[in-house]
Formats: sequence, structure tokens, C-alpha cells
Amino acid sequence: MLAEDGGNFGSKERPIAYRVSGKCWVNNHAHVLKPKNDSLDVDYLCYSLMCYNVAGMVKGATRQKLTQAAMRMMMIPKRTLDEQINI
Repeated sequence: MLAEDGGNFGSKERPIAYRVSGKCWVNNHAHVLKPKNDSLDVDYLCYSLMCYNVAGMVKGATRQKLTQAAMRMMMIPKRTLDEQINI
């Protein structure tokens, strides 16, 4: 899951992404992400997003929000599956 609004954007201590598995309830304040195929390891995806620098991507004065459009512009470094698992 990736924070949409109310996230810890800009925090050095708290991540903006978390890995969950199994059944869970997700409200409308998070983006739920899942790799489309086996070429992207879900742990690598989560790790890459945890402390992603979203400066300039979030909007809002009192409650920052990472919109779906902004999220889709995020770039995850492309690595082989073995490299992803090693990281």
C-alpha cells in the first residue's frame, strides 16, 4: 500500500509504503499496488516506494495528497529479478 493522503510525506523516519498480505480492509486513503507480472518483486517494489522522494509530486496545503496521476509518474529503478531479490 502507498499513502494517498495523510501520509508521512517528507518524513525520514516513517515510510509512505507498507507491504501487506492476506485479507485486509483498505480505506480510500491508500493506493493498493500489485505487480502485473513476475518480473517485479513485490518486496523490491515496496522497498523502492518506502522512502521515495515525492517532493513536488504531492499537493495540498493542510493535508498533502499523492494523486493517482502523480503516483503513475513515479519511477522505480529497473533491475533484474535477481538484483531485486538481493536488494
